[in-house]
Amino acid sequence: MERVNVFSEEIASLLDNSEYDKAKNKLEIELCSIHKDEEHYPYILAEIAGFYIDIGSETLDKNSTDKGLKILFDEEQLFKKLMSNQSMNYCLGNGMHALFKIQTGMTSFPTLEMIKPNLSGAKNYYLKAFKEIDFKNIKDIDLQILTNLGSNLSQSGRVVEAIKLYNTVLSINNQFPQALIGLAEDLDQWTKISMSPRSISFYTHVFLLFKRGLSIGTIPDQQRMYYERKMKFYERLLIENNFDFSSIGKELKLNEAEYKKHTDTRKFYIDNFLSLNETT
Repeated sequence: MERVNVFSEEIASLLDNSEYDKAKNKLEIELCSIHKDEEHYPYILAEIAGFYIDIGSETLDKNSTDKGLKILFDEEQLFKKLMSNQSMNYCLGNGMHALFKIQTGMTSFPTLEMIKPNLSGAKNYYLKAFKEIDFKNIKDIDLQILTNLGSNLSQSGRVVEAIKLYNTVLSINNQFPQALIGLAEDLDQWTKISMSPRSISFYTHVFLLFKRGLSIGTIPDQQRMYYERKMKFYERLLIENNFDFSSIGKELKLNEAEYKKHTDTRKFYIDNFLSLNETT
């Protein structure tokens, strides 16, 4: 398994540094050189499939995504011998979601007929993986499944459900970058959809979510630029309202103190996402 680990770390490092062409070249070389009679063959092949899908998702490259999905479907029976149903469904969900991202990135006005098959397909695979989660023994892949399902539901218009999933992840690991950024985006989106009032506390919360997510996560350059623009938007709102950034810690403590003053009934509504702000 040492060769598998070395190979995986090498490709992951290239992706972290956005060296996608080099990564694809190494994947092609490895794919052509491995043989079915080699002991590590299925493990290397599974890694190759996953990395092709990652590259396709990050660069909106349909060809890479299709290659990854073809390997998964062609060798499904082989992979089921070495990975759980949860892992297989998670990988297939990632592939279908990558196709959705690519499809929507090709036009400014995607139609329902264009996006429904891949978006719904990804959701169905993620839900199958979700059903396998043991919430008494959460693993890293479980957090990723919850986060990716949240992203899928958000893009399906089910923003409140997505927010709940992100908060579930952060209640287990408050340093999970994709959940931090996903929550920031969906809180921003929800206030626009619901026309809910915004406050300094809200601006601060969303700003900090973006800031923490960007500071600890390895994010593709194009996505990082987009999230940084979002973060700076909220930073400007705070500056325009003469917010003292040195008092952020105090602001968070005030929010916690305000929450504690609520009745048990009110806390239940907030904790279970039956209410998203203090006034409704």
